[in-house]
Amino acid sequence: MPEAVGDLRYPRRVAGGLFLLGAALAAALASAPLPPGRAGGRVVVYSLVGVSALFALVLLLPRPQAPDWLVYVSPALAIGLIFTCIVVADVITATNVMLLVWPILLAGCLLPQVVAWTTLALGLAGFGIVAAVLDTPYGFRLWLEVAAPLALTTAIIVTFRRRVETLSAELRAQAHRDPLTGLANRRVFEDSLQREIARNRRRGDPLSLLTADIDHFKRVNDTFGHQTGDTVLRALADLLAEHVRAGDLVARTGGEEFAILLPACDADTAYRRAQTLRETVEADSAHWITPITVSIGSATLPDDADSASALVAASDSGLYAAKSAGRNAVRCPRENRDDGS
Repeated sequence: MPEAVGDLRYPRRVAGGLFLLGAALAAALASAPLPPGRAGGRVVVYSLVGVSALFALVLLLPRPQAPDWLVYVSPALAIGLIFTCIVVADVITATNVMLLVWPILLAGCLLPQVVAWTTLALGLAGFGIVAAVLDTPYGFRLWLEVAAPLALTTAIIVTFRRRVETLSAELRAQAHRDPLTGLANRRVFEDSLQREIARNRRRGDPLSLLTADIDHFKRVNDTFGHQTGDTVLRALADLLAEHVRAGDLVARTGGEEFAILLPACDADTAYRRAQTLRETVEADSAHWITPITVSIGSATLPDDADSASALVAASDSGLYAAKSAGRNAVRCPRENRDDGS
């Protein structure tokens, strides 16, 4: 089975529409005069109309939804129906074989690359077999006339789609990451906070939030310049990301402000971890271009808050208390603790 490509609702609708169109074309073929000795083929063509209409119905009905594998194999099924109609009509031309463009476009634009190349291979192989069966004059030259544009079309579609997917991935990453530090941005932090609070309410696990702010950061910019300030921000971001658990989230939520979301972390543990982070920043930054310290506010749900906004406000309250205590400190809203600084 090819790799998943995400939501298949649109490919289902497109495939269903193509099978409906194929049913209409097959019905038109059945109403046209058939070559001598091929009148019995009308039954086959009407059967193809029914098969195409059935596939369209299965793919287009919202309930029950067609299985994913049917969407993946729909280009191959379409190719089989196209060549069956050609055999019944007992004539093969570059024009009727160009009907293969439809399933190739479906596979190349909306399905995994392996499906696109497999569809092309099946189409060209089927064309060669049918041309041989019908003893088509100049069959090989006709095959080349069809194979070249179909192969080029597939290559262009697959290459263009790969480029679009790469650009889309880059845009998604930019939308979720702070461009300077590479950390999660405020939007990701807020979404993650809502998810973790919902999980907290289901499981009853504590959820802690640390809000950290660089002390006197304006002084760093004024003294050393904004380029050095950016270097300090990146260094701090790397340091924070290095000293959290795999399930924690570190985000840059403001100019020199960072938020650290700690799932399944109670108030005492969060406070100790905040102290460890504060001490680590102070010790490690001694080797930077300019030493810094951070003030940190710590808050925990449900101890200090009962909602996302209340948890952020409680953590901010702790941060303000740490600033008021002289900076390079950790505070929580429930009580003032000796931070040992």
